[in-house]
Amino acid sequence: EKLKNPDKVKYHIYDTIKAVLSQCKDEKELQSLLLKSEIKTEFKLKRTTGEVEGLSFRYGDFSFKGSQVDRKFSYGNLKKVFQKNQSEEKKQVSQIEENRVIRGIEITLAQETVLRNGGWIYLENMNRNNGKGKFSSFVFLNDEKNKLFFSNEHPDTFVRYGKYEMRLRDKILVENGQVVKAKVKWYG
Repeated sequence: EKLKNPDKVKYHIYDTIKAVLSQCKDEKELQSLLLKSEIKTEFKLKRTTGEVEGLSFRYGDFSFKGSQVDRKFSYGNLKKVFQKNQSEEKKQVSQIEENRVIRGIEITLAQETVLRNGGWIYLENMNRNNGKGKFSSFVFLNDEKNKLFFSNEHPDTFVRYGKYEMRLRDKILVENGQVVKAKVKWYG
């Protein structure tokens, strides 16, 4: 059933745009998603260049300029949202690509999640820093989750360190100048 009151139509258009806008990287995607809700997008073009300079939304017999629906839906403001959505998507893709390879070994999202949650993973046939040969090791992150560390032995085993015992991973972090919330067994 079509809405007959212009204010109701305007609110319907507003709610629909608001619901789909975060998924849109350009006006064509917005147009396509709105069409699924029977909202037509009409573009106003510059006479001289043919560039888009504005848009309006039509639902049934009613049509509103983007800025009439809400100021944030003017073409200029929508373009800013599209640019933000594009840059966020690029950032997410590059972060995923950056973080998914350790010393030449591609890791899964599940392995990355284990590392980011303070766990460890075991990887085989990683490339050495100097490029000469391969090695296998337990891998874990520091507490800030910004640097990788390696251990030949299980990182959660306890080892003697001065007057107490601590996890091997904490010992490795301390010896590399990291600030650590260490799990220790104290011998007074």
